[in-house]
Amino acid sequence: MRVTIDELDAEGRGVGPSEDGRLRVHVAGALPGEKVRAHVEHRSPHAAVAWASLVALDGAPSPDRVAPVCPGAGRCGGCSLQHLRYGAQLAYKRARLARALARAGVAPAPVAEVVASPRTTGYRNKAKYVLADAHGALAYGSWGPGTHHFVDMAGCRVPEEPIDAVAAAAVRALRESGLQPYDERARTGELRYLVVRAGAGGRVLVVVVARSAAGRDALAAAARRLGAARPEVAGVLLNVNDTEGGAILGTEEHVLCGATELADQVGEVPLRLGARTFFQVNRAQASALYAAVVHAAMPPAGARVAGAAGAEPVRALDLYCGAGAIALSLARAGARVAGVERAGPAVEDARRSARAAGLAERTTFVEGDAAGGLAETARAMGGVDVVVVNPPRQGLGADVREALAVAAPPRLVYVSCGPESLAADLAVLAGRGYALLPPLQPFDLLPGTPHVEAVATLVRRGAATPGAGGR
Repeated sequence: MRVTIDELDAEGRGVGPSEDGRLRVHVAGALPGEKVRAHVEHRSPHAAVAWASLVALDGAPSPDRVAPVCPGAGRCGGCSLQHLRYGAQLAYKRARLARALARAGVAPAPVAEVVASPRTTGYRNKAKYVLADAHGALAYGSWGPGTHHFVDMAGCRVPEEPIDAVAAAAVRALRESGLQPYDERARTGELRYLVVRAGAGGRVLVVVVARSAAGRDALAAAARRLGAARPEVAGVLLNVNDTEGGAILGTEEHVLCGATELADQVGEVPLRLGARTFFQVNRAQASALYAAVVHAAMPPAGARVAGAAGAEPVRALDLYCGAGAIALSLARAGARVAGVERAGPAVEDARRSARAAGLAERTTFVEGDAAGGLAETARAMGGVDVVVVNPPRQGLGADVREALAVAAPPRLVYVSCGPESLAADLAVLAGRGYALLPPLQPFDLLPGTPHVEAVATLVRRGAATPGAGGR
């Protein structure tokens, strides 16, 4: 099928009409301005839409097409836009955000230029790999998108050094364990995944995910071999996951050797991160993003910042706080902060980080769901001046939006990783009395992918806000 590409969709596929005009076709690997030949893999039974793979260009390539840097590009599913010039990636992400706002009916708000990542490769501080048999030997990689076809990820250019080298060494050590990779269909074998996290100082934490703890002794011996071969490895953990779903990590964890957590840093805030704790994978961009959040939450023009004469600290609440990086950044700027997070290990990491940073007296971290935690914590604080929300890609639930309306913070800072869910939430919040302050500021934390983060600042109409004096 011949297709003329005129735009990119939210997954980074080129989209355009088929030659006969009967279908709107999403073609992986195609770019706007290109005419392509595509192989249709799925056609919607409900609409004139199809999804296809790129067979060949039917004419000149887009001037924005570049050679991908990774050997697995186009096959692993991880970086669907590595073939697009970086400047064009940023323009696409800004346009995607603006389009989402327009479709949701959000009052026109300027979208600032996307803050570019300092690095487009070597930026990921955490990598997750499938362990599988490849030509008779254990290998690390991924499943191809929508398939169970194994893609070898050795030599991937996206992770920080020394993640790829450590992953390769870990697989060599695991080969000597005698344990076999897990077969999901037959439910045989032990080795499922490998997770490698690097800290700001170059130390590395390795997690081997297995179906059970039966091979613990053999894995401990492999961990010792890995530590001897790669001295930057701070610790190796065994995580047990016997579920059949898509989750990589289970809840059962065993120490194979060394440390159970890793020292990291965002901006000037030191962090202690465990194996199961979420943290932004692009450390440099996370620092820039969190600085923007602090600026939005605590405007520098205001006097109500700790340390100012006669001032009280800004009362800040950080929902979906994870390991506490945003909360600790706010506390370092002078706020009194409570963080709410449903993942217990992340809450423990946040508390350890607060102690390490000397910010324990300014921070409280609560394990709980966002809606209930917001209501309870806001009451305990005697009200809040600003709430920061950093929800997962699907955005805020109706219960969280309702809890925000009840708490009625004068200022709300929304950190988003989903343009469409952000736009939908902003439309609802506008109806609950919140006005969006321009501009909306996007950040590129995942170069080579269609993902874009954004910081939106909202104020409750008629409310005094931090920096405006009074409560």
